[in-house]
Amino acid sequence: MPIVINSQTYYRTSEVCQMAGISKATLFRWLNTGIIGNTVRKDRRGWRLFNKEDITRIKTEAGTITTTSSRMPGKSMDIMPQILVIDDEPIVGQLFKDTLEKHKYPVTTSRDSREALEVIAKKHFDLIFLDLKMPEIDGIELLHHIRSMNNHAQVAIITGNPSSELVDRAMEQGPFMVMKKPFGNDDILKAVCSLTLSAGTKSSKMSPKANVKE
Repeated sequence: MPIVINSQTYYRTSEVCQMAGISKATLFRWLNTGIIGNTVRKDRRGWRLFNKEDITRIKTEAGTITTTSSRMPGKSMDIMPQILVIDDEPIVGQLFKDTLEKHKYPVTTSRDSREALEVIAKKHFDLIFLDLKMPEIDGIELLHHIRSMNNHAQVAIITGNPSSELVDRAMEQGPFMVMKKPFGNDDILKAVCSLTLSAGTKSSKMSPKANVKE
């Protein structure tokens, strides 16, 4: 929830990241390198706060990166992150494929948890988008298996309720990004771009850094 201090409205880190569609790792890197300036306002617990002007700068930077990424010509498949989407709703997997394959991203989709685990066992993935509510093996247990099998993958949890107890339980297994349903093409492109940038990768071998929902 926003905080009002001296008639000025401020937002916490997690709120800003959701509004801009970026990871916390990316936001902190932008602050540390001076890309979007610095903020000095903090709440009583020491969390950094952002006003509307800060958010405008952050959104502008996020939009610039997404536009640049989507317009990059001549990307070869061997330097693109391998992406897996696990969601039992066919429309979700198709949305990811339609959106990302236009920009030459290699995308694999799975509607079945067990099938997804078999796929991960056979192939390395850099980015994994995982629906929290899956039949047979739910998203929390599936995340546990993914971490043990492919610990370097960047993970984004797909959920309609990012503040639910299920998300909190999943968070105990390590950092990840949260994508709130419903989302569209631009949200998917921003998420992929953000996860890739936060990992600092230029190849399909990515570091284990990711975003934590505050």
